[in-house]
Amino acid sequence: MKLRLHINILTASFQTLFLCSLFQLNVQGQTITVSNAGIFYVDSGATVAVKGHWVNKSSADLVNNGNLWLTGNLLNDESNMRTGIGTLQLSGTSLQTLSGAAPFFTFHLTTDNPAGIKLLNNLNVSGQHRFVKGIISTTDRLLIYGPQSSYTDATDQRHVNGWVRKQGTVNMIFPVGDSTVLRPITINQLAQYSEFDARYYRPTSNHTRVTYPLVSVNANEYWVVNKNAGTNAQVVLNWDNARVVFPFTTLTDMRGSYYSTDSWV
Repeated sequence: MKLRLHINILTASFQTLFLCSLFQLNVQGQTITVSNAGIFYVDSGATVAVKGHWVNKSSADLVNNGNLWLTGNLLNDESNMRTGIGTLQLSGTSLQTLSGAAPFFTFHLTTDNPAGIKLLNNLNVSGQHRFVKGIISTTDRLLIYGPQSSYTDATDQRHVNGWVRKQGTVNMIFPVGDSTVLRPITINQLAQYSEFDARYYRPTSNHTRVTYPLVSVNANEYWVVNKNAGTNAQVVLNWDNARVVFPFTTLTDMRGSYYSTDSWV
């Protein structure tokens, strides 16, 4: 085994490193940046705790079968990254970003940052995602749940403000909201492998443009759901007047609608 370990005050660089127990980088009063340009293997049961940033170079081969715990930003340029069977834990106290030229893959994910996590790159989860603290925000990138993935503990204080993708044949309640409220939307009855994206917005765009027999549209909120591949699904909408005010409507007069050709239909 070759091991090259070089630590400056602000930078730690590795060529080949196999970790079997606990490895921690922390310089008192400083922010560490770990730059991985070679093989970095975290064995099952091992923990890599970095109180700072992680840079995964294009030449890197990162395999996390243990626990990779970061308090800083994560930048990934490694293409064709292997998922492993471990957990990525983002546990900072200031906003953490995930960026880079290539999407990051993890088996399990724990998000525990009250200041939030911003996705500037796609983050793929194959196992279980545990929301602990903070909002995950995205603009044009996605939090992607694989065919066997799931999540727990989404609330008003911890959910995704942005795009969420679900792959596979399992029903999905998307943990989406707008950083203030969790407003999930559900897809059911998938007959084959499919891929759907969802996002929540408020207020409603162009809510006065309606097509008969509609006479009005809820001006306060709406969702976007896109089918990228696979079968059709049953989409389940909901309202929660305690979170977002819902206009008074007789149940027999209520309909679902979608935006098409500059009008709600």
